[in-house]
This record gives sequence, structure tokens and C-alpha cells, in this order.
Amino acid sequence: MRILFTAVAFTLLCTLHAQQWNWAADAGGGGNTDFCYGIATDSQGSAYWVGTVSGSADFGCGTLAPGSTIAGFVAKADANGVCQWVRGITVGFNDAWAYGIAIDAQDRIYVTGSYDGNADFGNGITLNSMGSDDIFLARYDVDGNCIWARRAGSSG
Repeated sequence: MRILFTAVAFTLLCTLHAQQWNWAADAGGGGNTDFCYGIATDSQGSAYWVGTVSGSADFGCGTLAPGSTIAGFVAKADANGVCQWVRGITVGFNDAWAYGIAIDAQDRIYVTGSYDGNADFGNGITLNSMGSDDIFLARYDVDGNCIWARRAGSSG
């Protein structure tokens, strides 16, 4: 068994390639439950990520302190990993989640998620849920402005 383990370890060590990290980023708050659910890059090499935060969360270029239990977020870092902006998706005292992100060839940002209540996407864009949790699709520009948001869901 020891020979087999040594052979496997030797093979792995000889075939692994070292990865070079360009940068790493973190965000969140002390003792809170914060999650990143999706990441995408644009044509300029900027990285965008979406997720949820609970309580106050520091992103290095802004802090989210939602009134809700859980808030969704969209954030941008430039090609060097420097945070450019963060935008919250908040719902009063209910919850909002941002689960997915995609960026098209014109660098238009699309975010999907769900919410319960009256969601505020910033830039004067709001959605009202029809019952409990509804889903949304929102479009943002590269400066973090919400351009529009659409909902789907049922009253039950």
C-alpha cells in the first residue's frame, strides 16, 4: 500500500502545474453569513460578482448595511482586483438573493435572483413581489447603475 501511495503521489507531483494568482479579493463582515454565488468578466478584464450578505459587509469600495435580514449584491473589481463599486438589492425587512450573473458582448450585465417583498435595485428601480418569493432579472451598466428589472412569480 505504501508503494502505491508513493507512486500516486510521485505521479501527481510530476504532472501538476503551478498556478499563478493574479489577485484575490474578499468582502463581508465579522460574524455574518455572506456568500458569493456567481462571477463573470467583461471585455476589459473586470470581474463582477453577485451574492448575499447578512448584516453589514465591507467590500473595500463601499459598505452594504441592509435593513433586511439578507440582501443581494452586485460588485465590480477592475482587472487588477481593485474594487470599483458595490450595489445592493434590498427588501425592507425581508430577504433578497442574487444568484447568477452574465455579461454580453456589449458589456451589459444581467443579474438573476429572488426576493420577498418590495425590492430596491437602486437608480429608482423597484419591484413588488406578488406573494412570497418571486424571481428577478435585472440589467446593470458597467458603472453599476440598474437600467431595468423584471419579475416573475405567482400570488401563491
